[in-house]
Amino acid sequence: MMNYKDIFFLIIVFLTQTFQGVSQGISSVDSLKNKLVDYSEDTTSIKIMEQIFNEYYYSNLDSAKQYYNKILFVSEKLNFEKGTNTGYYLASKYFWKKGDLDSSLFNIEKCEAYAIKYNDNLYLCDIYLKMANIYTYIGNIDDKNKSKQLLNKAFQMGEKLKDDGVVCHALQMMGNFYYEERDYKNAILNYLKIDSILTHKKVVNTLLATTLSNVGFIYTYLKNYDKAEKYFVKTRDLYIDLGNVEGVAYSNFSMGTLFLEKDDYELAINHFHQALDFYIDYGDFGLTLETYSNLGLAYVMINNLEEAQKYYNSALELSVKIDRNIEVAKMYFGVGNLYKIKKSYKEALKAYQKALDIYNNLGQYSLMERAEVYDGISDLYSNIGDFKKAYEYRVIYEHLNDSLHFKENNEVANEIEEKYQNEKKEREIASLNEKNILIGKQKESQSILYLSVFCFLLILVLTFYLLYKSNRKGKEHLKKVDDLKSRFITNISHEFRTPLTMINGIVEKNYSQDNSGVFSNLDMISVKNNVGSLLELVDQLLELARVESGDLKLSVSSIDVFRILNDFVPSFQLWAEKKDIQFNWKIPVYSKIVWVDPDVLHKVVINILSNAFKYTPQYGTVTFEAKIEKDTLYIEVTNS
Repeated sequence: MMNYKDIFFLIIVFLTQTFQGVSQGISSVDSLKNKLVDYSEDTTSIKIMEQIFNEYYYSNLDSAKQYYNKILFVSEKLNFEKGTNTGYYLASKYFWKKGDLDSSLFNIEKCEAYAIKYNDNLYLCDIYLKMANIYTYIGNIDDKNKSKQLLNKAFQMGEKLKDDGVVCHALQMMGNFYYEERDYKNAILNYLKIDSILTHKKVVNTLLATTLSNVGFIYTYLKNYDKAEKYFVKTRDLYIDLGNVEGVAYSNFSMGTLFLEKDDYELAINHFHQALDFYIDYGDFGLTLETYSNLGLAYVMINNLEEAQKYYNSALELSVKIDRNIEVAKMYFGVGNLYKIKKSYKEALKAYQKALDIYNNLGQYSLMERAEVYDGISDLYSNIGDFKKAYEYRVIYEHLNDSLHFKENNEVANEIEEKYQNEKKEREIASLNEKNILIGKQKESQSILYLSVFCFLLILVLTFYLLYKSNRKGKEHLKKVDDLKSRFITNISHEFRTPLTMINGIVEKNYSQDNSGVFSNLDMISVKNNVGSLLELVDQLLELARVESGDLKLSVSSIDVFRILNDFVPSFQLWAEKKDIQFNWKIPVYSKIVWVDPDVLHKVVINILSNAFKYTPQYGTVTFEAKIEKDTLYIEVTNS
């Protein structure tokens, strides 16, 4: 339902713009203005105007604008290069909030030249992080690559300078890239490293708050709503303690996103309205557009199409003022959904195509979003009765959707978080003896390897022994021996499966840690794969025992057999095209209810077709036919 990548990058926006932060304990805006009167146009006045800009930056962007302009004017008049650099830096922040990415990049590049000229490496790290953020949000593939290069520069320089601020900001942006690629394990690892560093140093700032928000969005995407809400509430409380009104508004936006995903639309609308009131007054076009789109979606879901149209119209009007492609694409997708519900299919298709054009330009970073658009287009064609096109777009959707599932693992995220929280506690207590840990890991890895090899050889020996004994028995004792063999295989398989499962758990644990000794991650991958193979062998032995003993049960139910076959048999066309094989299938389209085990049917058909394609030469032919004669289902597969 939701486009979390859009939401996710809004967190990056908020984080990077607060890198230097607002100075704690500075005077109010009025007192600063009074203080400014006491100074003529000199370098002191520039420092005061910078403070006033920072005060307005989190409450009134239009007021902040006049002060960066004044700084540039006074600095150029005084020929004060440092002041001019400050003006460009603040101008970049202002244009970022306004969604003018080109102007933001133009000004920050001037700051880069200043930092290089005066060899200010810490300041240069800050510049690289901001430039990386801008390139990320522009959205196309080339700019994504530029962003990664700048991010790596900043991270390496931060480590060399031993500056936790730079390192933590770089870690967060690395986590954001992993999030885009749906690699939640590495994303959460990066975020929790930030939490560990800041908590260890007892630092509470907006960086910590935005990091916790990022983790909350991951759990929202993984549908672990309780954990997501816990992180969002903790984030809101941090912003309140910091006195950051923009952060509190963003917390309302985040909670609205959570409740929208939970299908609690009334609560979602309430939170979005609270956020919208702030963003309209504040002047942040990007978040205003995002909130308009989300309100439009929420009203669509409660069938209040009039209100939905109102907010989508507002989003369309605002979209021409900014160049943030991701938010504009999401808005067009929502407009397409609205027109589809209103049965204005021509307008819906136009909106979907605009969204798709933007997402296609983002390449691999928009797989989930493209999948949602293709799903919408497929549903649209189905509604108008063009089932051929509906099927074509459904195939594309299924292909994209399948490519995302292998990384959407909620259990992995929970395990990583729990593991890292324990690691953080251990670090607070004392530093472990690294040499002893390394030796222990090496011995443990050796034990795992030796035990795995031993188990594999033992299984082979036992298997050959059972076959040998079985062949020597006479026919009169065959049934008795088979019964004994089946019981023995079952018992011994269960006995082997328990230690193999424990070994696999140890491998998983060591694989997620840094194995810098004799057995590297490659060693652990090899061990893990071999343990997995052993588990498969044991499961096959168990299956064999069930078949021989007659304990294998079928789960039979009444199903529309031709509908099921028509659902997945045509998917082999992709395989056929890849191997230059002509694939023909003949499956009736009428409904036929039969009693069958769907899982067994699925496995049998896939196995037969897989073998047919495997043994068919290039430019050959594979034919699949299904029919029912005299209440019997016949499936025939032929190949040339």
